[in-house]
Amino acid sequence: MLPFSITIHSSSTMDRYNVLTLVALLSTAAASNSCRSDDPTPLEQLPPATQEGLNTLGCLVNGKAWLPDGSDGNHGSNFSVSYGSVTSPNGSGGSFDLRTYRYTRDTDQYMNISLNDLQVGVYPITDTVNTRVWLEDGKTGCYYESRRYTTYRAGNITITKIDTRKGIIAGTFEFTLVVPGCDTLRVTDGRFDKGI
Repeated sequence: MLPFSITIHSSSTMDRYNVLTLVALLSTAAASNSCRSDDPTPLEQLPPATQEGLNTLGCLVNGKAWLPDGSDGNHGSNFSVSYGSVTSPNGSGGSFDLRTYRYTRDTDQYMNISLNDLQVGVYPITDTVNTRVWLEDGKTGCYYESRRYTTYRAGNITITKIDTRKGIIAGTFEFTLVVPGCDTLRVTDGRFDKGI
């Protein structure tokens, strides 16, 4: 229903046609305004980037929201972090292994991020000694692995917090992997916050 009324004062067929056309256009405009989508954007579907040990992870994979989900019956938790071999009191020098998967009707993907000599800072994935990322896509059969010499790789893993007393490790990540025969993998806006 329109929030106004129109009164026709002329008996001319042309005037009635013009008014009816105007009413139809205004009705269409009002209807299209009321049909706006309130669906969140892919970025809005991700958890916030926090540093409190909230056990959250999310990223965009080729522009779509990617969150741990489902169970395949073999791998336990769909988001886990192991952290060990600490060589200094502030938590630096340890190893870090993040494993997560998304196993649903439409998605069968496993992601892993591993770092050596851990400390707060930036780890370029081109450093194949201390950094390794991979994603295996069970639906397409593609295996993206940053240490393979045939893989184009770019991006960073950033550790933003290590607190061994409170048991928190948090960070962000983004990377691109290109493997012959597979679509380019672009992971952006990645964030994790894990209690360890």
